[in-house]
Amino acid sequence: MNILLKPQKITGLSLIEILIVFVIIGIVCTLGVQGLLRLRDDTRVSTVKARIKQLDIAKEQYIAEWGRIEATQNWSNMYRNPPSGSYIPGQMQDGPEACYNVLKRYIERPQGRLHNDVAPDQGCTIGTPATVLGRYYGVVTLDSAYTLGSVKISKIAVTDH
Repeated sequence: MNILLKPQKITGLSLIEILIVFVIIGIVCTLGVQGLLRLRDDTRVSTVKARIKQLDIAKEQYIAEWGRIEATQNWSNMYRNPPSGSYIPGQMQDGPEACYNVLKRYIERPQGRLHNDVAPDQGCTIGTPATVLGRYYGVVTLDSAYTLGSVKISKIAVTDH
């Protein structure tokens, strides 16, 4: 019995096809990561803007209640010479925190500290004005992943109410 064996075709993916798949997956992942970083930065900026707006409205209510002259004197004294005691146990009180503690009664759901919800360890800070007539401002250091290596700093001041 003479059986002719047909050569078997080897089926599978070639090296080029595998490399093309990896390149496509890499491109999709890169776009996704950049989108997530941009979304996270936009969220940080939105959080700081909302916090600044909240603080400015509370400061305006403070001025309306105390009057411009007395509010200015109280604010300046607290900012330059904060009280030695702390309103919150275990919390050191500097000028900005002393001013924030005065505004807490005008904020619907105040945080324990001025920077509790803006994450200063992630590049977000809120600056307190030295006078009651000044405006709060925020500084957000954005991720540099999609700005090609340069760190972009955005200073935020909310002007609309």
